[in-house]
Amino acid sequence: MCLCFRETLLVPWASSSRAYFSLCPNNLLYWEMIRWGCEQGYRRFDFGRSSPQSGTYHFKKQWGSSEEPLHWQCLSRKPGQVATLHADDPKYRWLIQAWRRLPLSLTKVVGPWVRGQVSS
Repeated sequence: MCLCFRETLLVPWASSSRAYFSLCPNNLLYWEMIRWGCEQGYRRFDFGRSSPQSGTYHFKKQWGSSEEPLHWQCLSRKPGQVATLHADDPKYRWLIQAWRRLPLSLTKVVGPWVRGQVSS
């Protein structure tokens, strides 16, 4: 998915079928997005955000991208309490591992509810 704003082409999300990962389809997707952006006159390509040292981080770094820190503001539902929820937080590691082992059909049913609880 590409978003265009002023001189920037932004790709906040891209995906390929796991069945074809051995052929590196995301490399082709990004190459074509960059090529198209150049043809259209965009001067900047924004790979979107990723957590430091994650798989997506390393994928984007191989393209020669440079990092720009993002500044976040978090609001907690409870006054005086700091809102923190990071996938890299060790206290959530067990939950993430358990989620990965659930059947896909169950995650499709439960996932939207869980997401609503996290983001509200």
